[in-house]
Amino acid sequence: KVEPSNIAVLVRSAYQAKNVRDGLMRLGIPSIVIDDTKVFESGEAQQLSYILQAVVEVSESNIRRALLCQYTAINSQQIQKLDLDTQVQAFRKYGELLVNEGIYSCLMHFYTDFQVRENLLNPNGENGQRMLSNLFQLAEVLQKVQSEKQLDGTSLISFLNKARGGFNEEEGEAFVQRIESDNTAVTISTIHKSKGLEYDIVL
Repeated sequence: KVEPSNIAVLVRSAYQAKNVRDGLMRLGIPSIVIDDTKVFESGEAQQLSYILQAVVEVSESNIRRALLCQYTAINSQQIQKLDLDTQVQAFRKYGELLVNEGIYSCLMHFYTDFQVRENLLNPNGENGQRMLSNLFQLAEVLQKVQSEKQLDGTSLISFLNKARGGFNEEEGEAFVQRIESDNTAVTISTIHKSKGLEYDIVL
């Protein structure tokens, strides 16, 4: 029996990869994309900068911007009904974790408190596994950078924003998006990344 994991679709560009993935998604066929996209180029990196800003500079406006996203499943109507005093206390707690335990612990508590995994892996959501993988990878990379360079919260935000703009001192596999899942899925790969890999069925 042919499983999705036996199949690879080779494409010339990330744009073509997205089109193939969207087509497979409409048919209910699981797929993963392997390309050279950097994790700091993702939308998750931008949203993470908003979260970090709210952690470092706790204010109502920063908290609203951090929470108004798909990861928390909080919409514009719900954000108006939030108990901001409670959220201020929560973000101050995240700030303490950032200082005492590091950015990874800080973000893991945030992800747990707002059920980020459950929200993104909702069956009705799109591309949730990719987003979740990016969020965890970003947390790991930022923790490594924070530990090696002894960065405080403000410096960490600066590093993140520079990395998002392509101005980083480090290159390598740590910045390339990881494969988002090891579940059975069709592999969509750019021709460049497919070299040296073997597949049973290639399109």
